Amino acid sequence: MEKVDYEFASNIRYGKHRRNKFDIVLPESDSPTPLVIYIHGGGFTRGDKKAAYIHTDSIRQFLENGVAFATINYRYLEHTDEGVRASMEDCRDFLQFIRYYATDFNIDKERIALYGPSAGGGAGLWIGMHDDFADPTSNDLIKHESTKVSAVVSLGTQATYDLTRWEEIFGEYDFTLDSPMFDQQILYNFYVIDSLP
Repeated sequence: MEKVDYEFASNIRYGKHRRNKFDIVLPESDSPTPLVIYIHGGGFTRGDKKAAYIHTDSIRQFLENGVAFATINYRYLEHTDEGVRASMEDCRDFLQFIRYYATDFNIDKERIALYGPSAGGGAGLWIGMHDDFADPTSNDLIKHESTKVSAVVSLGTQATYDLTRWEEIFGEYDFTLDSPMFDQQILYNFYVIDSLP
C-alpha cells in the first residue's frame, strides 16, 4: 500500500460550545485540496466525531486522491433550548468557518462535500438543499461565507424532519403522532413546541 503523506490536527474549536470542535486530515499538496466533512449520527442526542474513524479505508482513499477530510462535533438537543435547528446550525457554522479559514488549511473552498449517517446525513441534506445562508451584512466575517456545497452523501438518513408528514409516510405501519406508544415529549424537545399541531 502506497504511503500517504498528511497532516492531522484534532479538537480544533470552531464555535463557543464545548462540543464545537473538529478534527482534520490534510493530504500533502502544493495546491488547495477538496474537502469532505463527516457529520456523525446519533439522533442529535449522542454520537461523536470519532465515529468517522471506523471508515479508515474511505479516509485513506480520500487522502490518496488529494482530498482532505474533517469530522465534527455539534451540540446535542440537551445543550440548547432551540431544538434540532441548533445542532444543524452548528454543522452549517463549521462549513462557514472552514471556508473562511480555507487558505490556512490549504482547502479549495469551492469543492466541499458533506457526508454522514442518520442525523449527520439529515443535517447535510438540510444544508445542501437550503438556500445559501451567507449573510454579507453580518459583522461576523465568517457569516459572509457561502453554505453551498458540491455534494451531500447521506447514509440511512430520515425521509423528512417535517413531522406533519410522518403519519403519511409511516401510515402502513399504523403510526400516529398521538399514539400512547410514542413519546411525544421527544418531539416537543426536537422542535421546541408545546403540543402537536
